[in-house]
Amino acid sequence: MKSGKNFVVVSNRLPIEVVRKKSSEFEIRPGSGGLASALSGVQETTPFRWMGSVPGIREKDQEKVSRSVSEAGDYHSLFLPDDIYRKYYDGFSNQCLWPLFHYMPGKFEFSSEHWAAYREVNERFAAELAKTLETGARVWIHDYHLMLLPRMLRNLRPDLKIAFFLHIPFPSSEIFRLLPVRQEILEGLLGSDLVGFHTYDYSRHFVTSCRRILGADSHYDLVTSGDRTARVGAYPIGINPEQFLRSLKSEDYQNYVENLKSTYAGKKILLGVDRLDYTKGIPEKLRALARLLELHPELKDQLVFVQIGIPSRDRVEDYVKLKREVDRLVGEINGKFGSVAHQPIHYVT
Repeated sequence: MKSGKNFVVVSNRLPIEVVRKKSSEFEIRPGSGGLASALSGVQETTPFRWMGSVPGIREKDQEKVSRSVSEAGDYHSLFLPDDIYRKYYDGFSNQCLWPLFHYMPGKFEFSSEHWAAYREVNERFAAELAKTLETGARVWIHDYHLMLLPRMLRNLRPDLKIAFFLHIPFPSSEIFRLLPVRQEILEGLLGSDLVGFHTYDYSRHFVTSCRRILGADSHYDLVTSGDRTARVGAYPIGINPEQFLRSLKSEDYQNYVENLKSTYAGKKILLGVDRLDYTKGIPEKLRALARLLELHPELKDQLVFVQIGIPSRDRVEDYVKLKREVDRLVGEINGKFGSVAHQPIHYVT
């Protein structure tokens, strides 16, 4: 890492896209993820270095990509073997933690092999951070992919100030108990000086789980386990309003608005913007729209539902099934209620 940086943000991936060009060079483009959007305002006032993985890069290209990434911004790239990354990300993170933390135990799948990959990736992050961070650096770790990292990093570098923020719900202790490695996850998080959540309910669930599973001494905003005390709090995530205001004033935006007004003149517009994920209820919205048009056929030429579906985890079978279901429902509803001149659903991916 570059010297002089004592504040580092750590996430599963860097907020960039690496695109291979025909000349065997690589183009670095800004990413569009929620974390990048959430931290854009912070970055304007508090400079930090960002460390994360860059998946899908062949070993022979990694040195070149690493240089390109560093030149594109204050980034530090970590490369992981494809098979390990797949088991860690598609497997444990998104077939185990994601559904369980969203109260969908029927979709929850635990695999010892995936858990081993999850541990290995967290260890690799810890080792890379430990050897590159300055003494007393502040480290801000993000999300469910890296829940073991605070403790691992603390063991290697006790001089660091470590915070962790979870971007998804933390479930009630009754649900969290279903996780076979629940103790390891809690102990991992308690390596932090501060553990943050979106809402008070999520922080309360975490504190309760620490008390019931670890036997930790806990108060509403403090958890003590062994020789470590972590502060716990709710910090609702926001947006960078200045960035949005600048976009609203741009000529491109004004032209786009005028085009929309012309395209949908006289229509009633409904808008949905969701990641293509089974927790978002897109099929349920589509079925509700179909039911509305059945009950009120006079609306079929007046109503337009614009659903933006952002692709997500396209290598996980549950998401592949969801995409097929959404595509099928859009086709069926447009076929039943649409005409040559009008389609009630505009589905954008």
